[in-house]
Amino acid sequence: MRANDLSNILVLTGDRVKQEPVTGRVRYLESVPAIHRVRALCPEWIIAGALNPFKYCEEEGMAQYMKLEKKVGAGANLVITQIGFDPVKLREAVQVVSENRAVPLVANVLLLSAARARHMRRNQLAGITITDSLMNLLDAEAERLPDRGSARILRRLALQIVGSSLPDTRSQITGLHAPERSWRSRKPSRAQRQTARTK
Repeated sequence: MRANDLSNILVLTGDRVKQEPVTGRVRYLESVPAIHRVRALCPEWIIAGALNPFKYCEEEGMAQYMKLEKKVGAGANLVITQIGFDPVKLREAVQVVSENRAVPLVANVLLLSAARARHMRRNQLAGITITDSLMNLLDAEAERLPDRGSARILRRLALQIVGSSLPDTRSQITGLHAPERSWRSRKPSRAQRQTARTK
């Protein structure tokens, strides 16, 4: 990073491996000591820590906020949320971080299409919850609406951004890997294919 003149870093423990290697147990550098180590080595860097507010057991939710305090104590300058689609839990995170005046919060938001949601569920991306009801809604929009649900995808994204709007809070749109490529699928929906056949 120094060689490339970079000074902003998001420090994570990382996802648990799906299968332990035959050579032995994988050891993880946990996020709090990792942040502490980066801060000691590079005191001038801007260090971000992660927060997953989309937890539905009280113990898991409180553990996230307690760990956030440790990350700030270890030297984190800001916190970036996990991707999630529950506006109530996102608002809760914004309020908790804002009331404690810990650090600025960046809400990690995503343009969620039916295809992307299916990919996330199939690959069981750690920490991301897409409920059956949300998946059914996305599938129905993709199949039945003329624009394959594009307008609703953008509207939901806008609502996520508005829902996280408080002082010291910003939004980051993730999942845009190449600006020149459209996020819309080029493949026509079943309704569009049927319309084309009847013409």
